[in-house]
Amino acid sequence: MSHQRKLKLEASLKRIIFNKDASEIETFIQEKKDYASSTNYGTDIASVQKLIDDFTKFGAKSDSVNTQVSALVSAKDLLVRANHPDKSAVEAKCDEVVKNWENFRDAESTRKKNLQDSLQKFRQADSVCLSFAEKATSLNNWIDNTSEDISEPIIVQSVKEVKDLQQNQSVIQDNLSTPKKNYEVVTELDQEIKKFDVPSNPYTPYTLEVLTDKWTNVNHLIEERGLTLEKEVGKQEKNEELRIEFAKAANRFNEWLSELRTNLLEVLFFSFLFFFFFFLFFSFS
Repeated sequence: MSHQRKLKLEASLKRIIFNKDASEIETFIQEKKDYASSTNYGTDIASVQKLIDDFTKFGAKSDSVNTQVSALVSAKDLLVRANHPDKSAVEAKCDEVVKNWENFRDAESTRKKNLQDSLQKFRQADSVCLSFAEKATSLNNWIDNTSEDISEPIIVQSVKEVKDLQQNQSVIQDNLSTPKKNYEVVTELDQEIKKFDVPSNPYTPYTLEVLTDKWTNVNHLIEERGLTLEKEVGKQEKNEELRIEFAKAANRFNEWLSELRTNLLEVLFFSFLFFFFFFLFFSFS
């Protein structure tokens, strides 16, 4: 009887140990399942990297529990082979724990992959934001410099001076292809950034909306400047004609004045001679 009692006690002890190990695994699953299946994938590179680092540490703990699950399965097999009185309940419990654990590991694996995907996404977004910032800065500088150049008042005194300004204007218009291409690239990059759902670009204060307003305005100024210079050419050409006419009139007046002076001198000379001889005549009479 003591032998039978001993066997029963040993069987009960093995069942208790099995249940304890199973309970520990189930407790771990219950406590960590929300963390393992969390959809928090960070908001930027730094936050995602922190989540990945923490999850890697968690993975080490999960691996140790996985060893416990393997040990639980081995314990179940031993109990079944030993024809334990509760082998059916033991098998059922082990199958339940293994199924829950496999679901847990699947969720853990999915989260690990999603975190890596999130990190890759934020790295791509970061690269696009940096490219946008570089192009946006270059475009903004060109717009500001060009706006300053074409906003200077037109103060000229001749057709040549206007032509020189028109030449500078032509250089700006001929070189519009480069900033135009930059604007198109900035627009494309902005669309990519929006796909990544980035709230703001950390590398630049400029947005596509701001640059679009400035781009539209500078193109309007360029067109308006060209028309103003065309009008100024006509104005200076008219002034040139007036200057030529004035010069001609001044020359004619000078010729008339010179001729009048000559005539007056002749009249004065003969008048002097007349009065001189007249005076002599009466003096000797």
